[in-house]
Amino acid sequence: MEFGSLIVLGVLVLCPEGAASAVCEVNMDPSRVVVRFGDPVTVNCSTTREDVLGAGWESSVNPVNEMNSKIAVWNVSSLTAWDAEPKCFINCMNEPRQCAEKLDLVIYKYPESVSLLAPDFMKIGEKSNITCQVLDVAPVRYLSVKLYKRDEQLGNRSFTHNSAVFPVNQSVPFPVTPTRADNGAEYTCVAELQLGPGGPKPNPAKLSPPLKIPVVYKPSLLSAAEENVEVREGGSIVLKCSADGSPAPTYEWIYPKADNVQEITKDGVSTVNITRASSSNARVYECHAKNRYGVARKNITLTVKGAASAVCDVNIDPSRVVVRFGDPVTVNCSTTREDVLEAGWESSVSPVNEPDSKIAVWKVSSLTVWDAEPKCFINYMNEPRQCVKKLDLVIYKLPESVSLIAPDFMKIGEESNITCQVLDVAPIRYLSVKLYKGDEQLGNRSFTHNSTQFPVNERVPFPLVTPTRADNGAEYTCVAELQLGPGGPKPNPEKRSPPLKIPVFYKPSLLSAAEENVEVHEGGSIVLNCSADGNPAPTYEWIYPKADNVQEIRMDGVSTVNITRASSSNSGFYTCHAKNRYGDKMMNITVAVKDQVIITGGRGRFVFWVVVGVGVLVFAGLVVGFICYRKRVT
Repeated sequence: MEFGSLIVLGVLVLCPEGAASAVCEVNMDPSRVVVRFGDPVTVNCSTTREDVLGAGWESSVNPVNEMNSKIAVWNVSSLTAWDAEPKCFINCMNEPRQCAEKLDLVIYKYPESVSLLAPDFMKIGEKSNITCQVLDVAPVRYLSVKLYKRDEQLGNRSFTHNSAVFPVNQSVPFPVTPTRADNGAEYTCVAELQLGPGGPKPNPAKLSPPLKIPVVYKPSLLSAAEENVEVREGGSIVLKCSADGSPAPTYEWIYPKADNVQEITKDGVSTVNITRASSSNARVYECHAKNRYGVARKNITLTVKGAASAVCDVNIDPSRVVVRFGDPVTVNCSTTREDVLEAGWESSVSPVNEPDSKIAVWKVSSLTVWDAEPKCFINYMNEPRQCVKKLDLVIYKLPESVSLIAPDFMKIGEESNITCQVLDVAPIRYLSVKLYKGDEQLGNRSFTHNSTQFPVNERVPFPLVTPTRADNGAEYTCVAELQLGPGGPKPNPEKRSPPLKIPVFYKPSLLSAAEENVEVHEGGSIVLNCSADGNPAPTYEWIYPKADNVQEIRMDGVSTVNITRASSSNSGFYTCHAKNRYGDKMMNITVAVKDQVIITGGRGRFVFWVVVGVGVLVFAGLVVGFICYRKRVT
């Protein structure tokens, strides 16, 4: 009976239950580093294991070896090696004896230059290559190369499968098939490094100098190819021929020559001017507009009729005037009739009267009235004795200010109003008000039916703004643009509001699973994490079996419960509530504590040998007792 008890005792002592092997635990902070070539960098590496012999960093730059330390810091004042490849290692007394983890390190460099390579010219409808050349950029896997025509993106190329870490050169061709409207368009190449988490915001980018590429095409007429016109005998007429082509077309007229006919080509328009018309001028006048890529033909059939009665003939140049309030303005008015008594201008500012003149000039050094309403008049000796023509005059003023009126915050999925306020702008019929979120246009409002010519204030609500979670922190901008039409400045004058960021509120959502089951060995340590995304940022509340070896910590939006020297009393449910005023999200973690015997360090070895010694003594005693027992029997 005693012998059996001793054997059971020996087995219990020498075979402990629940022995757990240690695990690798290497923590780096930050876990991902994005650094510009030549800039400083600092990264901490640590572990929570207690059997540490030392910690350090393997790297081609500034390697580190810290004996008897659980922390090692890799610090470089100027990182100028592309192949640093830092790796943190932890050496321990027990298995696993070394743990190592490589740092997720991105070293980047802006391109040395970005330029465009293109042909000297392109042809309509024919594909041409425009190449973006990006020199000395790294790392190429994060590079995005985009080609723009004005503000329109024509293409985008990335290199995500290229793992090169050293600077490289890239030539990226983009096929382009131009149209007539693309002649004179500016092309730009943008090289952007999309470096991801930890990288600079906005993404670093470099633009090429803009490049204009001529588009060549054959001439096309700007008016009908066939015309029939009439002129009274003794009168005058101008026959016009104009075409659009690249290169600019030259003109050739075919018609019966005469002393009263003169050809003039000016500003891309060719004219045949006929004065004191007679029947000999009645013919077909053929115009050829041509360049190296083709020819366009126009036929004008002229009929000369008997003497005509006088008509109103008032010519205003320019026929439409767009002028900024306070700027100077000059307009000519003339007639070709010979029976002129006087010419002039009726206006509330700088009226004009020129006796015995076929020309009157309306000139204002600074136009500071909104109701000038100038009209040119010509007085004649014969009927009609007066002819009057009103000038098409647009006086404009940029807004004094453009601003946004918006709620203090918006909620996900709920419609909100964002109002553009435009103050002191004229004339409102040419005003276009646009609302943007980043570069995305959300709405556009115009006022073409409002004939007010004086400056006004306008509030323009945009009611269809329904935000999402991604819109939190988005920038909204209002643009007030005056689309003044022919004769107006190009590009259209505009004024922008200061950008406005509107918070978007939403209830928390967990960043990990809502249910977890975890295990820890008795005497060990464990960290329970609870994190959620919400706006306003959520607060955290833990419900769990309280104990002296349990500590709550909140840092950088993450709430943790740290259990050290775990015992069976720490087993149970640990519930985390992440909540803000818009909702509550709950996470349940079930903790199970398992028994173990850990033999580590000098004290552990002492206990081990004591147990072994006791076992040997017990065994020897059993042997001696058995021998004595046999002797007695014999």
